[in-house]
Amino acid sequence: MLPTFRHPFGKKAAPFEHRLEMCRAAFSGISPKVEIRDDEADVGGEGFTIELIRHLKRVYPQHRFSLALGSDNYEVRSRWKNFDEIERLVDVRFFGRKGWEELNRHLGLKAPFPKASSEEIRDKIANGESPMRKIPKAVQDYIREHNLYIDPDEDKKTAAGGRG
Repeated sequence: MLPTFRHPFGKKAAPFEHRLEMCRAAFSGISPKVEIRDDEADVGGEGFTIELIRHLKRVYPQHRFSLALGSDNYEVRSRWKNFDEIERLVDVRFFGRKGWEELNRHLGLKAPFPKASSEEIRDKIANGESPMRKIPKAVQDYIREHNLYIDPDEDKKTAAGGRG
């Protein structure tokens, strides 16, 4: 699991160090095979997935990599930098997302993942609402302990760019 360092499409994000720790909290105890890594911080650049993949292939030539994407990314893959190269370098797997039923059917995907939006979750927290049933308790505790997402403009100040 590698949280993005910067998001090329300009999505709001908490500082990388917090997102890294929230990933650790979310995945702790799930499986010894799940490893949370900060490789993307080493890559630098603009946060493009192709840069991370090139880096990983260079550093770990003995490994095969897969990129898991929600079906909502299928329609915007042309906006990603060098998506054709991404497909040549790694196994790209799309997973069905609720709310994308027609596209899921077109791709032959089931929709096992709930319709969830990180932006919606951040906005609820900023507005004093509780989206907590959608996130693990350890992540809830981390968010509270570090007062993350309380100020809706805070994320805009710390956002650094896009994905892709």
